[in-house]
Amino acid sequence: MGVNAGFYDIAPEFLSVFEEKLQQPGTSVSLRCVARGVPLPQITWFLDDLPLPRSDRFHTDTYINRKGDRVSILNVTHMRVEDGGVYKCESQSSAGVVQHFARINIYGIKNDNSVFGIMNRLYDKREARLGWRVEDNCRPAVRPMPKMSVVAGHDVRINCAMYGYPIESVDWEKDGAAIPLDLRRMMLANGTLLIGSVERSTDSGRYRCSVRNKQGNTGTGEVEVVVMVSPKIIPFSFQDEYLREGTQARVMCALIEGDPPVKFQWLKDSRPIPSAGMAGIMVRNFDDFTSILTISNVASHHRGNYTCVAENAAASAAHTTPLKVNVPPTILPFSFQDEHLLEGMLASVSCVVSRGDLPLSLSWEKDGLPLVPSAAKGVNIMAHGDSMSILSIGPAFPVHNGNYTCVASNVASTMRYTAHLSVKVPPRWTLEPKNTMVLFGRSTVIHCQAEGFPPPSITWMKARGTEVTDQTDVLESGDEFHVFQNGSLLVKHATESHRGYYFCAATNGIGTGLSRGVFLQVHIPAEIETKMQSFTVVEGEIIRARCEAKGDHPIDFTWSTDGQTIESGQHSRYYFKDHVTPSRAVSELTVTNAQKMDTRIFVCMARNPYGGDMANIQIIVQGIPDAPKIIKIADNGNRSVELAWNPPYDGNSRITKYIVQYKPIQGDWTDEVSNLSVSGGQSSVIIRGLTPSVGYHFRMFSENTVGLSPPSDVVSVTMEDE
Repeated sequence: MGVNAGFYDIAPEFLSVFEEKLQQPGTSVSLRCVARGVPLPQITWFLDDLPLPRSDRFHTDTYINRKGDRVSILNVTHMRVEDGGVYKCESQSSAGVVQHFARINIYGIKNDNSVFGIMNRLYDKREARLGWRVEDNCRPAVRPMPKMSVVAGHDVRINCAMYGYPIESVDWEKDGAAIPLDLRRMMLANGTLLIGSVERSTDSGRYRCSVRNKQGNTGTGEVEVVVMVSPKIIPFSFQDEYLREGTQARVMCALIEGDPPVKFQWLKDSRPIPSAGMAGIMVRNFDDFTSILTISNVASHHRGNYTCVAENAAASAAHTTPLKVNVPPTILPFSFQDEHLLEGMLASVSCVVSRGDLPLSLSWEKDGLPLVPSAAKGVNIMAHGDSMSILSIGPAFPVHNGNYTCVASNVASTMRYTAHLSVKVPPRWTLEPKNTMVLFGRSTVIHCQAEGFPPPSITWMKARGTEVTDQTDVLESGDEFHVFQNGSLLVKHATESHRGYYFCAATNGIGTGLSRGVFLQVHIPAEIETKMQSFTVVEGEIIRARCEAKGDHPIDFTWSTDGQTIESGQHSRYYFKDHVTPSRAVSELTVTNAQKMDTRIFVCMARNPYGGDMANIQIIVQGIPDAPKIIKIADNGNRSVELAWNPPYDGNSRITKYIVQYKPIQGDWTDEVSNLSVSGGQSSVIIRGLTPSVGYHFRMFSENTVGLSPPSDVVSVTMEDE
């Protein structure tokens, strides 16, 4: 295959390789490897990892075929037993290296150099099984193996350079002890020992391979394996990602591991820095494992990539860090143009960077957050060249108030400069005062809220009288009033004195301010001052019950008794009359020809739109009492009689006395009557001085402050004979 060289590298790869072979002594063998890659690789041959023996029997022929591939052929003639081993072709270029291994086995011979016989060969490529039958005794051998130096952490392949086919077994020892085989230590079918990720402490030493044939003949060989630790650099960097001019820079290249001696070399942009230093750069080895590079005064020409290369016998290591030098930006001070910038005006500032390395990045922030013109109404940002940015706001409103910061950045640093924008706004109502009403004794809030910038202060005043032109007093928080922070006024437990005009003024020094007058109406619910009354009249007289109420007019009155409303004219004897005085409303109930049935409680209910009240008026109608009822009359001998009675209805007036009248049965109630007065508290009396054997009539009267009752029923009694 042709290769278009010069554009990129392609690692070597084999197109054709040789396979394992079994040869008779004295025969010849031809091994062929074909490789390609960019650049075209070279092919080198090895036997048991050693260069080919210097012998006319070994001959290599290398050429490039028509496809542009590298072809190398190794011819070995008149093969001897000691020519057996692992043959390797290695293809290498600047793009990489690739190797191929295969064992060439040669049958062993007797000591007299005659063929000792081979009877059978069984070979299965898939299962890699070899079987032999050897008729005579021969001794396998291991050719001398050179010292191996390997790098710690790498995998190592230790080949037992044995010959004298067939070989029954291969065993490995390290420092006289058998090597345990595990996941890290493995032995291939051809006897090669593989050790993964070698370590100095466990894998350095002398390795012995012992080979044995079926007849028990053995051969041994030793190889010394030295595990070397390659340098490993602790990653480093300059103290800051970006260094300013004039500062000092220092980096330390220190090894975390690596076998001495170690050679340090510093490069700048892949070019060596002399150990004596250059242009302000000084290099000093601190100890065997540390080298320090110092730049005393950083300048722009020190920019670049600095590489520390540490090398020992095992390998070399390198670490590179960049040094970036830049001049930070300097922003010229700026401010918004007008101390008294009013709402609706245009505001603009210019951010100019007077010094600083390019490229520069200019951006704006508002109150610490990125300012995006598309998301901020009325805000426009315009760049002028690489070092100037103009911020304009128009028209400006209070929403634009805040701290505006110009941010200038380059690889050296980020600088900020901030100016405050304050858009002045005269007061305007957010909650305008309105006429308000409140019930007597209740509290109410008169709202007055305004906005502006600066935030306006709110002042409340109240007219001393009830006219809007009356002189005013300033209100402050106290027992009667409280002014909230938002400007609203709380009127506590309103009374009639709180009725009147209130004025709210909002000012912030911008413009003339705001003022609004409102009227607070204190509504008084109907209230009856005298909640309980009692009247006493004599039966037949006129009852006049008066109910007086104060409060906002109109006040309506309703009369009721026993839960039933009394309508005017409902009873011929009941009349109502309502009238109003300057201070109150009055309702009078008139009952003509008072009767006992009118003794009751009358309820007066006064009501207006803001509430109501009620009063109880007790009417007591007094009349003459009822006549007593005599319940007992008994003679008490032949000259006295005991009379007993039940107290009658007293006519709503206490009975002051009882009058007992008696006469002979034949007598007349007008002429021959005897009267006996008894205290109103008594219910019996003994009448003395009567005549024996005479019959008498008895009757009684009750008397109260109103008058005398009708007479009771007449009872008779005849006295005993003497």
